[in-house]
Amino acid sequence: MCYRYRYRIRQLRLSDETEDGDIIVNATGHSIEGFIWPEISEKLYESVCITISNMLVVSITVIISQKCLLLKLARTAEHTFYSSLGIVLCMSEALLLSDQMLHMALGLMAFSLGAMGVGIEVRHKQLLPAKHFRSKHSIFGLIGCLLILASICTGFWMLLQDLGKRQAIMLQLAHRICSLAGYVALMTSQLFSYNKGFVRRNWSELYIRVLKFFTFVATITVCIRELQHFASDVLKAIDEEMTDIIQKDIHMNRN
Repeated sequence: MCYRYRYRIRQLRLSDETEDGDIIVNATGHSIEGFIWPEISEKLYESVCITISNMLVVSITVIISQKCLLLKLARTAEHTFYSSLGIVLCMSEALLLSDQMLHMALGLMAFSLGAMGVGIEVRHKQLLPAKHFRSKHSIFGLIGCLLILASICTGFWMLLQDLGKRQAIMLQLAHRICSLAGYVALMTSQLFSYNKGFVRRNWSELYIRVLKFFTFVATITVCIRELQHFASDVLKAIDEEMTDIIQKDIHMNRN
């Protein structure tokens, strides 16, 4: 029997060694060579995530900013404009870029614009009898801003202080966790904002669904890239720590 496709059957004795991808069928003594998925390099996977993230982040920012500018940044449009620039654009790019100085600059811009957006909304609501920070959108936004502030503080601490190896590892761990958790909270707040009256009045249902989809996918792709680097840094730190412990044991045994 002969197949022209990826599967081929060849007669084997039970004692024969099989190649990668072969599956032995003991009842017949045949081996079926199965399909093996092609390997994808880590750099290609990372490049795809970064490209998708950048396209979605820019698209969301352009759609929202254009409408807010057309409304001349009146009332809620001003809050939406600055918050979207800080959360969607600057914070996403801060996590995507590997350059340390750009990462710091965009992180500071994200917090500044986000805090400005929150302050504008608080100022507008002070003129109304409505209570502050009652909706899911505002609660997640406040939590995200506080986590980003903690991330900025730990980042400056690592930059300005001469820390020991273990202290630097723990501080780096806290910095990365606060950054990622803050970003997820802020993007969750962005998703909840699409259910608010301002968005419903200014965009059609189709546009709102597109914005929700773009925001969700952008959040996932940015987090995947950040988690990939986070896991790599953690494993590297563990490996260096184990190497130091082994070297110390060897040195003590020699003495």
